[in-house]
Amino acid sequence: MRIKDVLLYAVFIVSCSSNNEWDYMVFTQQWPQTVCDSVYEEHKCAIPKDISFWTVHGLWPNRQGSKDEPSYCNKTWAFDEKLIKPIETNLDVNWPNLYTDSEKTEFWQHEWDKHGTCAASLPALGSQFKYFSKGLELHQKYNATILLARAGVVPSDTCNVNITNLYEGLKSQLGKMPNINCYWNKKKHTQNLIEVELCVDKSFSIIDCNSNEDTNLYFSSKSERMKVPHYKTQKLEFGLGETEPCRPSELTCYPVIKHTS
Repeated sequence: MRIKDVLLYAVFIVSCSSNNEWDYMVFTQQWPQTVCDSVYEEHKCAIPKDISFWTVHGLWPNRQGSKDEPSYCNKTWAFDEKLIKPIETNLDVNWPNLYTDSEKTEFWQHEWDKHGTCAASLPALGSQFKYFSKGLELHQKYNATILLARAGVVPSDTCNVNITNLYEGLKSQLGKMPNINCYWNKKKHTQNLIEVELCVDKSFSIIDCNSNEDTNLYFSSKSERMKVPHYKTQKLEFGLGETEPCRPSELTCYPVIKHTS
C-alpha cells in the first residue's frame, strides 16, 4: 500500500461513524446489452467487440435488516487512476464503462467514491487497488456468464427464460440465494435480465442475499419455497435505467449482444 493510501486509510478509520458501518457486500454483475437498451434515451452506449459476457457493476457494502446502505464515506479520498494502473487493462474488459459519452474512468470513480470509500473500512479492501482487484477476483470466481450457462440459460433472440428455474439453477451451484434483477422494456413490453447480485460476508464467502418476507417464489419442480426481494423499482447506479427484481410470472429476455464498436 502506498504512503498516500496508508494515511488516507488511517484518517478514514479514525473518522468512521456508525452511519458508515456495514455487515456484508453485494457483488453485482450486469448484462451489457440490457444496460445499453435501458439507457438509450439518456446515454450513448456501445459494447466493444471483445466483450460478450457479464461484466462487473460494483461491490457494494450493505447493512443487514436495513434499506439504507452506507455511501460516500470519505469525500476527501479522491479516486486516482494511477493507483489502479497495474490492473487497468483488466478493468477495461471486465469492469468497463459502456457509456461512450463519458470518460472510461468516470464509472470507476463513481464506484470508488460511493462504495469503495465505505468498503475500505475492511483492511482487505483498504486501498483503491485492493477494492477494484477484489471485484475482478470475484468476477473470475463467480462469473455470471458461466453460472447462467450451467443453469441452461444462454442469450437468445427469444424471450424464454423462466425466472423460477434460473433461481433454482443458480442456487444449486452457489448453495446460497442470489438476487436476479430485470429491466422492463416499456416499448417492447418485455422483461430483460440486467443484473445478478451475489452477497458475500467480510471474508468474501457467499451468503444468502436479503429477501422480503412478503414475497415468495416457489420452485416449479419441488415444494421448497424460495424468498425473493419485494418488487420495487429503483434507479440503477451511474445513470442506468430502472431495475426491479425479476417477476417469476413473466418469461424473460436474455438478449444477444450487439457489438457497435
